[in-house]
Amino acid sequence: MRDLLPKIDSEDGLFHNGNPSTGTQGTRVNDTWLNNVQEHMRDFGIEIRYLLAKAELTADPAKQTQIYDAIKVIIGKERPLYSGYDSDSESLGATAKVIKILKGFIDSNTRSFANYIPNSKKSNAVNSNSSDTVATSFAAKTAYDKGVEALNKANTKADSVNPILTTNKWYGDMNTVPNGTLFFAITETTKNHPHYNQGAFDAQAWQFDVGNQKVQMIFYTESDIKVRCNDDGVNWSDWTSFLTERNLSAAVNNSSNTVPASVAGVKSAYDRGTTALNQANTANNNANGRVSKSGDTMSGHLIIKNGEYSSVRTFNTANQEVRWESAPSTGNYFAAVVGAIKDSVVYKVMFPKKTGTTVLDTEFSSSGGANSYVKTDGAGDLNARCFRNTYQNESRIQGAIAFRINNSTDNYTRFCDNPDAVMSWLKADKLITESIYPSHYVGAKVLRLEVVRRAGWKLIQMKFSNTVPRNGEIILNLPEAITMDSIINVSDDGGAKYSYGATMISQTQIKVFAPARAKVGINIQIMGGGSW
Repeated sequence: MRDLLPKIDSEDGLFHNGNPSTGTQGTRVNDTWLNNVQEHMRDFGIEIRYLLAKAELTADPAKQTQIYDAIKVIIGKERPLYSGYDSDSESLGATAKVIKILKGFIDSNTRSFANYIPNSKKSNAVNSNSSDTVATSFAAKTAYDKGVEALNKANTKADSVNPILTTNKWYGDMNTVPNGTLFFAITETTKNHPHYNQGAFDAQAWQFDVGNQKVQMIFYTESDIKVRCNDDGVNWSDWTSFLTERNLSAAVNNSSNTVPASVAGVKSAYDRGTTALNQANTANNNANGRVSKSGDTMSGHLIIKNGEYSSVRTFNTANQEVRWESAPSTGNYFAAVVGAIKDSVVYKVMFPKKTGTTVLDTEFSSSGGANSYVKTDGAGDLNARCFRNTYQNESRIQGAIAFRINNSTDNYTRFCDNPDAVMSWLKADKLITESIYPSHYVGAKVLRLEVVRRAGWKLIQMKFSNTVPRNGEIILNLPEAITMDSIINVSDDGGAKYSYGATMISQTQIKVFAPARAKVGINIQIMGGGSW
């Protein structure tokens, strides 16, 4: 895609109509700008057609929604939908179906969390009738041992009656264990258990069920017992660790919120806390003689030595810094006040190695005074008295004359000691001036005799040749304005065929009287006053 189209070459980069009455020209549109417009439009069209091609659409002049249609098609191709929840892809989009399935999992887990039992509700008893406590692993182990003992006795008699309770039974999927199964074996290939496909092993599992209410337990090791439940016959809760004394930890640096601490670990943490408290009290007692960070009074000197640029820093709420810092002894300055933002210096005031008095801003004045210092005003001018009134008056000018180039952009006073240049600027060397207008009718000249500055006498000479209108009056424009009391002299251009008269109409027009419809050539002289 091309860069942005350059703006039109005008002062403000915009098009303008122009104004003939004020001489303002309209914006000129050149071939370069029009060719740029054409190339950018063609480039834009190529981009749009490429977009339609990627969407396998054909450009249709009758449609005005094809860009939108193409974007929808491309987005659909680039982000296909997927209803599974077993993919790690970052390019597939989830459907509403899989989101509903995941919500069911979350709701099931949420219901399971409400069934977690704190340690205070655990019991080692195997003969308790309480409905408010749960059995510990010790109680489960005791019951297990009793159950195994009873099972072994019953197996010899029950195998032929109820073979599902035999101890050599195993299943390939924990989710499909039939009701009535009490004890069975699993291996690493059994599906839907926590250690599925995690190396070769076998483990013992239990299932307790009454209708749709089921509980499954797996004994991997003495410290790795897993439990889960199902209260609707369909959705199982997540596997949860069944904690025993083997799971207790004496570590004091373990951040886990699932590993229970042993009494030894708690005692160790308490001892360390007591030691830290004693050390903190000792440090606090040592710090009583130190300066507080929140503010304090010092009765001695604050000495900071941190290299050439040792500093004291203060900050405002915007984290902008002001610091007083020392300077190297080899420089011209002994210190500086620095304003900085994020360690970037914005302002820096240097203090030179000089002795003197610092002048405040209020001691300066643009109008001067006996007890103030002179400064320029907002326009860069000095309004203070620069000359003494005791200087004597002079009857001559000598040395040089002060001047400025203009009164708008020039702020400097200059001096000129060349008399000829001064005379030229005063136009005292050209009291008589002349202007020639070759295209004014058949030609015209204006001679000026200066009496006062840029004003005085004017003498206008001009020629005219044409046919006189039927009313015998010729209205002529003057090359320059002249006073109404001017004297006009009109004469024939050599043939002396006719006589003429003339009068002033305005300071820029005269009326000449001549024979109607005559072909004439006349000379005109006008003497009067004016300015220039």
